[in-house]
Amino acid sequence: MNFQHLKYIVEVDNTGSITKAAQNLFMGQPNLSKAIKEIENEMGITIFNRTAKGVKATRIGMEFITYARKLLSQMDEFETIFKATDNKHIQFKVTIPRATYCSVAFTEYMNELSESERIKVYFREADAHSAIADTASGDSDFSVIRYQAMYEDYFRSLMNDKELDYDTIFEFKMLIMMSEKNPLARYEDVPYPFLRDHIEIIHGDYNMHGVTVSNIRRDTEIDPPAKTIYIYDRGSQLDILQNVENSYMWVSPVPGEFLQRHGLVVRPCSIANEITKDVVVYKHGKTFHSHENLFIKKLREQIEELKVEMSI
Repeated sequence: MNFQHLKYIVEVDNTGSITKAAQNLFMGQPNLSKAIKEIENEMGITIFNRTAKGVKATRIGMEFITYARKLLSQMDEFETIFKATDNKHIQFKVTIPRATYCSVAFTEYMNELSESERIKVYFREADAHSAIADTASGDSDFSVIRYQAMYEDYFRSLMNDKELDYDTIFEFKMLIMMSEKNPLARYEDVPYPFLRDHIEIIHGDYNMHGVTVSNIRRDTEIDPPAKTIYIYDRGSQLDILQNVENSYMWVSPVPGEFLQRHGLVVRPCSIANEITKDVVVYKHGKTFHSHENLFIKKLREQIEELKVEMSI
């Protein structure tokens, strides 16, 4: 028995007639009758009772047909999700760090796509190790990873082992993002000791070679913040930063329009002197398609705007 046989059963139930079902299925009535009988014999049940007015499902037949409908529905859904309908259908899979400029670039990328293009986009935010794994396995067409320059040799070795190429697109120092109402916002350069009495927000599943993004203070002997919030949804950080006045988080440069819209500011902290890199990672020998190049172009445009805003 196969899915075609299930379609036979469901169509007969829909019409209440083997003759009408055969017409709808574009097959001969004797062949359909034979197929139904073979299915019943194979399953060891009677699915339909034959009457002078047509056919009617038995009690067990009704149960069988219910399951048949579910299976056919799931198969339709499966094909809709995974089967490209024509050669113009595009699938674009990319993994990026949790960075606002990347999200802004993505929205501009989507707005610039042609209305006639058919595209399925898989857009994931993840740490560097997960992004590298996505790219190596083919779960992402390419990725953008983030790491501190001090780990350059480690990540280069890791990418070489997985036969991945890489291009640096952004180098920067981490900043502190907070509400414009935060008392620390008045400082042009936030004194690190002052952070001790504030609440640090950290992405709980985001790591840089085994340390959190905030571990840029590794050489200091100052105590860490008394309170830390680990979050797993980037949207939550806005609510916390806006409403918990003494909260902050370490971030890459953020577009000014985004900061203004959400009542946030970014400030440098002189102790954060390590260079951080954002790097595009892709399989060796990869040929970039036009829609992939467009996204990278939007990333670079955002980076250039940030450099102007931040005077990097």
